[in-house]
Amino acid sequence: MKKYLDAIKLICGCLVLVGQVALAGVIGGRDQPGPVNLGQTTANTLTVNADGIGHILLLPYYSAQGGNATILSLTNTDYLNGKAVKVRFRGATNGDSVLDLTVFLAPNDVWNGLVSQDPSTGSAQLTSADSSCTLPSLSSGNALRFSGSRLRPGLSSSEAVSHTLEGYVELMTMANIPALGTVAATAGSLFKSISRQATGGVRACNSATLLATQVETTSEAAAAAQGFATPTTGIQGTWTIVNVPRTLTFSGDAFAIEARDSSGLPARANFVFFAQSTDAASNVDSLTADPMLRLTPLAAKTAAGVATAYVPQSGSLPIVKAVWSDFPDISTPYLEGASMPTFQAAQLSKIMAVKSVINEYATEPGIGAASDWVLSMPARRYSVGADFRQSQPVLVYSLVTAAGNAEYFSSANSSVANGLICTLAEDQTFFDREAAGRHQPAGSTNPQAVTPLSLCGAVPVLKFANESALAASVSVVQAGAASVNGWATLNTKNSALISAITTTTGIPLIGASFIKASNPVSAPGVSGNYGIVSPHSFSR
Repeated sequence: MKKYLDAIKLICGCLVLVGQVALAGVIGGRDQPGPVNLGQTTANTLTVNADGIGHILLLPYYSAQGGNATILSLTNTDYLNGKAVKVRFRGATNGDSVLDLTVFLAPNDVWNGLVSQDPSTGSAQLTSADSSCTLPSLSSGNALRFSGSRLRPGLSSSEAVSHTLEGYVELMTMANIPALGTVAATAGSLFKSISRQATGGVRACNSATLLATQVETTSEAAAAAQGFATPTTGIQGTWTIVNVPRTLTFSGDAFAIEARDSSGLPARANFVFFAQSTDAASNVDSLTADPMLRLTPLAAKTAAGVATAYVPQSGSLPIVKAVWSDFPDISTPYLEGASMPTFQAAQLSKIMAVKSVINEYATEPGIGAASDWVLSMPARRYSVGADFRQSQPVLVYSLVTAAGNAEYFSSANSSVANGLICTLAEDQTFFDREAAGRHQPAGSTNPQAVTPLSLCGAVPVLKFANESALAASVSVVQAGAASVNGWATLNTKNSALISAITTTTGIPLIGASFIKASNPVSAPGVSGNYGIVSPHSFSR
């Protein structure tokens, strides 16, 4: 067993975390939160919370494309603890980071942000009229422009700008900021800084205490002295896509993930607060499973995880040089005990893995109907990336292993097309509203499956008919021929032969169906456009 664990550490460049972690920004807490302790880390598993509250939130899609703007709402439902939350926007092409920031929420606080298209540059931008403290600052109407610097090389400036306009969002609670205790009660403390003051109701977002958090800390005592504690559950989020020119609105809830203990109860995770800094990061392989950031990515990987170290023909490793603000990502070790980034990525993949996606569609011309299925894959970034510096793109991997020693993403189901990493789904089946199936033979009630489908991009938008309900353009995948209206199923079993046994891991994804329609007889001056969001149903 020891040899096996040693081998994993050698291949993955992983660090087993036991007790207090001697890594900048990752600390396993002890005892109760206080002046020198962060609070005992007791979480040992990640699970989906269908009630919408968690430690980690995922927003499956944002858009500033085609007249869209996206409103994000992040709520701290914890009435005793403030929260320090990393908010990271990732592009729809391959999940590259296009913007990240730290949001400090007081107890019961709400932060709102608006993603829209910057009229001067054409890129996405984030603005907020909210008074919650953020780093970088969004106060006084400041706009944070999304950056295409992490997107694949070779894009034209207009393409890079366009590729920031769609994607998904990761939100991760890095630390609590407790309201109780000696440190919290001190004038000028971190808790006091992020909260409305008794006099004037103004937050001290430029306080020395808050700005001091931008220096990495490696000790529990130092983090506790700053006013932090290990993170507990409590954040909840919603998103709304508004298109003013089309008078169209879509909205939904964030996908919530909770860190829980052996009893299945919400628990304290590791402290994973990192400075919002562009200084070069160290110990990166111990902080992320992202093969683009790791010093030890793997070359072509079989479905059973057989791979070798990647040696690029051109350029050095890592493919992308990490800075401190790249962390935490959702693979950064969050759980007690032996918690490696690849282990956490496997847990995330497992709880999101599905073997079929089921939902409705409508394309009826008489009501101007159009349908998109968003198939967001936020876990894929931690299994597979691509080195676009080479003459031909080369896929690179991390070992993120499912049950049966199978990999969720491997050379068996991954490829590159038109600069997008693609994942193979087995097939699609369509039914109309009268139960007739796609290519249904005469006299038969059984539908026939159509050809396999490549889901290209980190957020494939499966478009039915000719029009995109979301005005999507970055990673659009055309659905197979279907009836005008009905329902469909997408087979995502992700079957592979492992040791002479067929294993089906499923594909980790989240999302919903977006249907737009119009009332053709609405009165002049009255909007007759409608947006319908239906979360996907799954088999697992």
